[in-house]
Amino acid sequence: MPETPELTPDQIDRGRLREAIVDLFNENELRTLTFDLGFDYENLAPGGKADKARELVGASFRNGRLLHLLQLCHKERPHIPWESFTKTTRDTDAPFKGLRYFDESDASLFFGRERMTAGLVRHLGRYPFLAVIGASGSGKSSLVRAGLIPALRRGEPLEGGTEPPAGSENWPVHVITPTAQPLESLATSLTRSSESVTAAATLMDDMAKDSRSLHLYVRRLLDTNPADKLLLVVDQFEELFTLCRSEELREQFVENLMTAVSANSPSPTILAIVMRADFYHHCAAFPNLRTALETQQKFIGAMSNPELRRAIEQPAKSRGYKFEKGLIGLMLQDVANEPGALPLLSHALLETWKRRENDTLTYEGYQEAGGVAGAVAKTADTIYEQRLSLVEQEIARNIFMRLTELGEGTQDNRRRARLEELGTQGEDGDAVAEVLKKLADARLVITRRRSAEVAHEALIRNWPRLKEWLNENREGLRLHRRLTNATFEWDQHERDASYLYRGSRLTQIQEGLQHGIISLNDLETAFVEASETAVRVEENREAAQRQEQLLQAQRLTRLQRIIYISVIIFLLLAATGTLIYTNQQSSIRSNATLVAFEANARATERSISTEAAKVLEIVQSQSDLRRATIEAMDGSIATIVAETVAARPVRQTTPIPTVSTPTPTEPGSTSEPTPITPTVTETAVSIQPVSTRRGIDKMRMMYIPGGTFIMGTDGEPVDANPAHPVIVAPFFMDATEVTVEQFAKFLTAIESDACFDVECAKTARDTTFTHLLQTNISTQN
Repeated sequence: MPETPELTPDQIDRGRLREAIVDLFNENELRTLTFDLGFDYENLAPGGKADKARELVGASFRNGRLLHLLQLCHKERPHIPWESFTKTTRDTDAPFKGLRYFDESDASLFFGRERMTAGLVRHLGRYPFLAVIGASGSGKSSLVRAGLIPALRRGEPLEGGTEPPAGSENWPVHVITPTAQPLESLATSLTRSSESVTAAATLMDDMAKDSRSLHLYVRRLLDTNPADKLLLVVDQFEELFTLCRSEELREQFVENLMTAVSANSPSPTILAIVMRADFYHHCAAFPNLRTALETQQKFIGAMSNPELRRAIEQPAKSRGYKFEKGLIGLMLQDVANEPGALPLLSHALLETWKRRENDTLTYEGYQEAGGVAGAVAKTADTIYEQRLSLVEQEIARNIFMRLTELGEGTQDNRRRARLEELGTQGEDGDAVAEVLKKLADARLVITRRRSAEVAHEALIRNWPRLKEWLNENREGLRLHRRLTNATFEWDQHERDASYLYRGSRLTQIQEGLQHGIISLNDLETAFVEASETAVRVEENREAAQRQEQLLQAQRLTRLQRIIYISVIIFLLLAATGTLIYTNQQSSIRSNATLVAFEANARATERSISTEAAKVLEIVQSQSDLRRATIEAMDGSIATIVAETVAARPVRQTTPIPTVSTPTPTEPGSTSEPTPITPTVTETAVSIQPVSTRRGIDKMRMMYIPGGTFIMGTDGEPVDANPAHPVIVAPFFMDATEVTVEQFAKFLTAIESDACFDVECAKTARDTTFTHLLQTNISTQN
């Protein structure tokens, strides 16, 4: 068989192939074909040769061996043009859209929604705003694109006699989806006919600044157009909440839309938004939109059985195809009460059509396709397992993961991605493009000039393999999606370093890469490397700053230490100088004072010596008077005591010369000494000539010269303050010790009570002697 590189199993007409095998091969040859293909002939479907041939063709298709079967047939019967056993129509002529939504160009195949279409047209004839709300898979996008828009363009009466608005056939129509940049999407569509390349940017800036910009731009746009209205359709409005991350952009977009349809004068803008019902509550954040939704929305529910039958049968009939009897009823039964089943049904119809026998869609083809529930998964698994190599399977896995937006409290959604985003680092761009082509040919992915997306959310929700991929690494996918968005922002802002990752966000990416839970494309790799480089630069700069701060701190510490030491030395020097100066001044004052004291003392001593000489003359005369009596008493001590008693009147009555005691004064003072008049007793007992003897008992008396000393202190204890000089006048003291017995006799003689024993003398001695001593010292001072 000639090489047919473009031939695929789907293009082979299996009905014709089966009939040819039955006609051209006997049962033994059929057994050989079965064995060569790796099947067990006995385990094929029971029945005759026709049944075996039917099962062999079906098993070969299901196991990816149909082309091999065709080659074996050509080897056994080379004269038969086996390569011609292909379908006469290509997939481009298919009457069913599969997972793709119907577009305006598919209006001739759009059936079953005629009544709903008329209702939407009627609404827009009265109001400038319409919200089409429905569950995923309800067919709302197809209704607006292939039903509403063509009906307005035709301008012809609809079901029930509904007339489109006057002039609607001339309305300019702009269909957009918000994407991640809603203002850019809107501005690009409205300015597509402008010759200026900056027109879109200017309109974007205007809409960002003033919510009236869209209304004014549409009005100016229509000045050069015969139409008086412009139809703006925002499909997949939920992308405003799933893809756009900026609250500010959302608000600017919605405010421009609602201002355009709520102007005081008749609005030139007709706005229709198409949104999934599970995102309805997000609209509450925008007061104008919330108010409009209260009265101007249409909810798209499930189709009735008659509507479904018409949607199944009429497209096939319009292209010359028919259904095997009972097949449509089986399909309706499988679709019943299945939410969002329209895309699944459409895909099952497309796959059944691919397995048709001539112009008939058969029950067998429907079963091989997997029915309504399994058609999507079966198609995806077939492409993944049989059409892709191991390397391509990994590329396909990455593509599907990137084309899925994880739901936050909602179902997972499809996501539009730029084509350059779909590869991973190091992957061959041609290999990624080849995989994308295979997925697009299988109607699993829709590709555009710059982007790609999953054909329908039904693939995300009904393909077990993809659901498993998503569930096993949801947190990693969320982390990766945030990285993708950050990378896009960084690239859009000329790779400004302020958009790079730092801190915990960069750490999470690094950990994700280390554990293999995320894979990066070239742009994301550049973003992460730039982030790591920026962090290293900042860390080096911070380290340098810390080092400089440390050096400055060390220098400051050394300087402070030097200052502290200098201050301490200065203070010590100052204190030492002050102390030296104070001591010098104090010493000067003390020396001057002592000099004055000593001068006064010498003067006093001379005065006392003179006066003492006079006293001694008196004492001597009295001693002579008593000596005769004392000698007669044999020199006994009693006589001495009696003499002492006899001398008491002299102590009390005889005046003695005045002794001048100098008073301490400051240096240079001219104050005179203060005169003190001692008694006879003080003179007789305390003041005697130097080294003299008493005349009565010949006891030797010592002269004490007196002098000056400093009493007290300027420090502790406080009660000894202040330090002051004290002058002690000269006096005589008995040079011989007195015994206790002698002292007792003395006490007996001078006191009224007798004292004869030692204990009495000791006790009286302490008291009397102390009294006499204090009296003497007091007198001296």
